[in-house]
Amino acid sequence: MEDSILKTVYNYYPKHIGFLDGTRNINNKYLESKEHQNITTRLTELCKQNNNALRVTTTKILNEVSKKLEIRDVSRVCQEDRATCLQHSGFYNEQDKIFKPICFVFSTLAPYYHGYMMEINLVEDHSSNAFKYRWDRIYGPIINWQDNANYAVVYDIIKEVIRKFSNYKEFPKELVNEVIPNISKNNIEFGEMTYFNAFFLDNFFCYP
Repeated sequence: MEDSILKTVYNYYPKHIGFLDGTRNINNKYLESKEHQNITTRLTELCKQNNNALRVTTTKILNEVSKKLEIRDVSRVCQEDRATCLQHSGFYNEQDKIFKPICFVFSTLAPYYHGYMMEINLVEDHSSNAFKYRWDRIYGPIINWQDNANYAVVYDIIKEVIRKFSNYKEFPKELVNEVIPNISKNNIEFGEMTYFNAFFLDNFFCYP
């Protein structure tokens, strides 16, 4: 399976050509590569909200999950993200002021999704009338978060909706953080780019 997934990666990222050149400018050889043209086409299509198949699928999943859970679309598809993103309202510990949102990302490069949880420490914010708290520190993704029974309920509900209303499969967990050493993208250099970066986002993120 890993070989077929890696083959998909190399269809969209040129091997051994850095996104940035020696002067830290965007590398023209990278921009001119057929692989970059392939991913540019995919990302351009993803920005077409009403006509793109992934956007339609994401909306369908959102609508179905919303019947059982609080969830919203926090996608940044016109910012070169390789995925759409749905975020569950999360779990909030009032005593410790810790917010734990759950995110599901769906790749536009192949029919894979990945779910992860972040942890945000909050502090009181006296500078704004709109928000009582502001983010202090953010951690994640949290390892083995699905082992918690409360989190697993949310995880299983969303997974079942994805199974019923799309052809998306869960990305192999053992590959998510594995580095692909000979490709790069944006500010992610050789030796740093993971499968998660290649298929989904430059970094794990969530919204307040």
